[in-house]
Amino acid sequence: MGLIIVSILRTIWRWSQLYLTLSILIAERITRFFVTTIFGFVPFKYYFDNISFSKPVSKDATEAEKDLERDAIEMITARGYPVEEHFVTTPDGFILGLHRITGPKQFNTPPDSPPTSPRSNNNNNHNHSRSSNNSNGTSSSSTTTTTTTNRKSKLAQKLQQHVDIDQEIHNSNANTTTTTTTSSGNNNNNNNNMTSTDMMSSASSTSNFSIYNGKPVVVIMHGFMQTSEAWLCRSDPKDSLPFILADAGFDVWLGNNRGNKYSFKHTNYTPNQEGFWNWSLDELVRYDYPSIVNFICERTGAPSISYIGFSQGTAQGWAALSTNTVISKKINLFIALAPVATVKGFSNPMIDSLARSRPDFIFLLFGKKSMLPSTIFWRNFLPKDVFVRVIDTSVRFLFGWTTENISQQEKKMLYSHIFSYTSVKSVVHWFQIIQTNRFQMFDDILLGITPNENSKKPHRYHGRVIPGYHPAQILTKCALFYGGSDNLPNTKALLSHLPRDRVVMVHEEPSYEHLDFMWGKDAAEKVFSKVVSLLKSNHFDLTNGTYNGNTNGNNLNNNNCSSNSSPMVNTNNGSYYNSPMLTSQQNNNNNTNNNSIPLKFN
Repeated sequence: MGLIIVSILRTIWRWSQLYLTLSILIAERITRFFVTTIFGFVPFKYYFDNISFSKPVSKDATEAEKDLERDAIEMITARGYPVEEHFVTTPDGFILGLHRITGPKQFNTPPDSPPTSPRSNNNNNHNHSRSSNNSNGTSSSSTTTTTTTNRKSKLAQKLQQHVDIDQEIHNSNANTTTTTTTSSGNNNNNNNNMTSTDMMSSASSTSNFSIYNGKPVVVIMHGFMQTSEAWLCRSDPKDSLPFILADAGFDVWLGNNRGNKYSFKHTNYTPNQEGFWNWSLDELVRYDYPSIVNFICERTGAPSISYIGFSQGTAQGWAALSTNTVISKKINLFIALAPVATVKGFSNPMIDSLARSRPDFIFLLFGKKSMLPSTIFWRNFLPKDVFVRVIDTSVRFLFGWTTENISQQEKKMLYSHIFSYTSVKSVVHWFQIIQTNRFQMFDDILLGITPNENSKKPHRYHGRVIPGYHPAQILTKCALFYGGSDNLPNTKALLSHLPRDRVVMVHEEPSYEHLDFMWGKDAAEKVFSKVVSLLKSNHFDLTNGTYNGNTNGNNLNNNNCSSNSSPMVNTNNGSYYNSPMLTSQQNNNNNTNNNSIPLKFN
């Protein structure tokens, strides 16, 4: 009898959690509707200054306060690095934004000086040059620049970014194919006298931004519901992986997946249409990943590049490199931070049971367009400290993360930048992976969804079984960094499926949670230093013809990995590598601790 009562009480408690969550979502929608409606009809927008907790950036603001309002280009420029912005169109019509750091730091920004940037203060005003085809079939370029000189009231500007984002995005030509802008990090008098238009015009007139001269190229991909800003928004550039790599001599590219603020355009759809959001992880793998890699290889002339992914960015890597042999030849090393293929689930038992039983319930809650667009709204409306508490509470509720290794001051800036738009369908895809415990393609038939012609999957087999992604088929060298306190990804299952001779390093940080691999207080020392060492060692082996996958000596165009197994070699500092990656560079660069572990395979 006692067990029955306990079971009933437990069920009531779980359902009460669900009802509480639904009540919060309903209350949030009502409140947001009320605020945005008033904003649309009240003509005296300055009244919002009295209820807004988000302060505008003043002339006397610190660099940390200015960073709250900066976009990726502005943050890179403010830290003294040369930067370019590129756009590439995927085969299914999405226009993806890429940010490139072309060299090391060029100047020290004075503490209170504004950055030299081709951007306005409005984060959503993306200046870009447009390319179009004329009657002769050749490409002609024109430059469009928007400069904001008058700042709106505090809340008015923030709300306008949320309410009118669709209209703003589509003021520009949606038929853009490949566009590029640059900002020089050189803070000399000439650049200080240049206007934004001058800098943009100079950029658009440049036919070739660089040619391959042996400089190693690396592309870094963000995680779920993030943008390239997630890698940049640390108060000290020495704690940010892109800046560390740029100072180490790498040509650094930052990718952006479809749907986020830098990839918010499509040649046929607007964000108000369901077709704009009809994509899952499969489209990121099939279209975004190859488009980004191919564009970077073509732009730089590099025969192969290195890829660094975080969280969902690693899932894109595992899936793309195991299914696309052409692309896998162009990736010479894959570094996975907080790697994800299959997911253990949620720490909250009610949410976890719902995800496993009915993945499509997300469609009922959020529709079939953008996932949690209100996050951007509340980020701009709430006080920073309150928004930090909301996010901390949410990640603890869903995943059990404490985020104790990220300082409160850093969180204010991180949480102001990391969240962006993604599709509800991509969330359902991850819930299907949780349900089946398989790294599989999206099951649209199960949900009664008719895929568009660009999303058709290979034929299904054995009735209900959906084709999966198989990391065991990966041909690219890879290194994994995971946290011992990260209860989201099923890292052991992933390791058991990876081919032993493809893995060059596996490193565990026992105290690290999922987000610590980007923003942990000591990530630069514990993780990024090893990443730089691996990349340098890899580049040394490539240029000297000792890379295991290079079957033709110094011919860098052939990076097919051989199937020969290589023994694991333990270095003096405890890091485990496959022997072909061990070079004289490693002993000089591996200032790492003793937390790396040997590979274990079933």
